Amino acid sequence: MEIKFETVKEAADAWVEAKLQNKRAEAIMDAAEPLLFAYFDEHPAATHYDGRIALTSVSQVRIDNAKVKKHLGLELFQFQRTISFKSLALIAK
Repeated sequence: MEIKFETVKEAADAWVEAKLQNKRAEAIMDAAEPLLFAYFDEHPAATHYDGRIALTSVSQVRIDNAKVKKHLGLELFQFQRTISFKSLALIAK
């Protein structure tokens, strides 16, 4: 899907609208998740609901920052770096 804008105003209007739609979509998903998780808890053999929603499991490795800081002590600064980036934010009116 390729989208092109002719003007900055057109791009800005589209960006604001998409940002607002994303916020609404996130609120809907956050509200729906507890009910859906409850369904899968009640039906342990189910891996899908209605052929559209799949229950997935993900494992992540997390670093215990407090323990790392304690272990490295003064050497910690050797392993730190600052990453700068630009982003856009929606200003509430």
